[in-house]
Amino acid sequence: MICKNIRTNCIAFSFAICLHIAVSQESIQQLLENGPTEKRINIVFLSEGYTALQLTQYIVDATNDLNSFLNTPPNSSYKNFFNAFAISVASTDSGSDHPSRNVFRNTYFNSTFDTYGIARLVSIDGEGANKVQTLLQSLMPDYDIVIIIVNDLEYGGSGGTFAITSINSSALETVVHELGHSFAGLGDEYSSPYPGYPDTEEPNTTKETVREKIKWNSWISNTTPLPTPKTSQYGSVVGLFEGAHYQSSGWFRPKLNCKMQTLGVKFCEVCSETFIKSFYRLLRPIESFSPVNPSISISDTQSVLLSISNIKPAGSGIKTEWFIDGIKNNGEKGSTVSVSGNDLGIGQHTVYCIVRDTTPLVRNDPNNLLRDSVLWNISVSGLAAVNNNHGHDFPSQYFLEQNYPNPFNPSTTIAFTLPSPSFVTLTIYDVLGKKIETLIAQEMSSGRFTQTWNASTVSGGIYFCEFRAGSYSNIIKLALIK
Repeated sequence: MICKNIRTNCIAFSFAICLHIAVSQESIQQLLENGPTEKRINIVFLSEGYTALQLTQYIVDATNDLNSFLNTPPNSSYKNFFNAFAISVASTDSGSDHPSRNVFRNTYFNSTFDTYGIARLVSIDGEGANKVQTLLQSLMPDYDIVIIIVNDLEYGGSGGTFAITSINSSALETVVHELGHSFAGLGDEYSSPYPGYPDTEEPNTTKETVREKIKWNSWISNTTPLPTPKTSQYGSVVGLFEGAHYQSSGWFRPKLNCKMQTLGVKFCEVCSETFIKSFYRLLRPIESFSPVNPSISISDTQSVLLSISNIKPAGSGIKTEWFIDGIKNNGEKGSTVSVSGNDLGIGQHTVYCIVRDTTPLVRNDPNNLLRDSVLWNISVSGLAAVNNNHGHDFPSQYFLEQNYPNPFNPSTTIAFTLPSPSFVTLTIYDVLGKKIETLIAQEMSSGRFTQTWNASTVSGGIYFCEFRAGSYSNIIKLALIK
């Protein structure tokens, strides 16, 4: 039924008005659910160039693109990290603009091929980008990945703030390639010229030729020559192959062939590693923990059960370790540990849990993105003195706790510990890596500290807090709900 209030004797003119209203409406449908939006990476599709009668096919196209992305390694091992949604909005015309052929369509986001004179480069204009943001803020503000599907059979797409893909027969591969740009920040490995392309290195492109300074050096065998000959002998190894970043010389890529160069092949080791680190920039290995209050008081006759839950990738080892007063508890490797006040002894104690994704697909993780931890400060009281061979007043290592509460509005508390005097920086960034606020930048003594962030002046969404002290650094994800 096109309009709820339409009557059977509605005249044709009224029916046409009702139809126009229906066409302009938008809706959202969940395609994949693995957890709450604040604890998953949220993929959002948007329809472009689909008429009202074609929106059913759009859901099919979005589902196919989603499955293509999630079934591509390394993403296939991390499917449960994702939710997915499809926002449906109808266009007046089907398809997209092709200015080189004098073809113009009236579509919702004003998409066009032939951007910058490149036939296959599809983009949307400023008005279309504003419409995208309006729909996202209205229907799915907790988005992480945005993919616009253009209902046009010609091959094309682009990366950037949004990934854009057509419905060409190569679209399933195209959307994965474009997400390499817009989500993982990977560069094109093409050697064909693109005048004016930014002279900025990406994780998979470099101008560096000194082995020790190459960013993916840990993947290169000592027997692999640099630069690496582009022959079948080195077709399966990571090296330094000339031709990338739209330059035939002077720029290098990690592998002879990779999906960032050729559709239909696998992501190379370096690009796969970058994807996995991108997952953990948005999600932490520890999904939740209990008790949520990091400060616990018990008597010497009581016990407390500490627990964590973590997202478990398929085929990837998750290592869990528990420490009591800085001493590793070798008997506890699971998700829970019971701590007795009598065993601890009267005084102040710390218990912390470290969780790591030990996937062999990541060799370079300087920011410890695949590592997460949670710390509890436990105060034990009693009437009689008890031997306390473990307790001490100062923490044994650097540690950044998850903010509390999270999600929050408008303030949250961030706690950290310092085993020795250190220069500390605590900085807030948005999802694009833009610095929002520096909360701390000063020399601090050893101990446990808390810092409040009042986010009343910024919009709701996902933010990141980076903690640096000495040689230690860590990042937590903060969800601001407004």
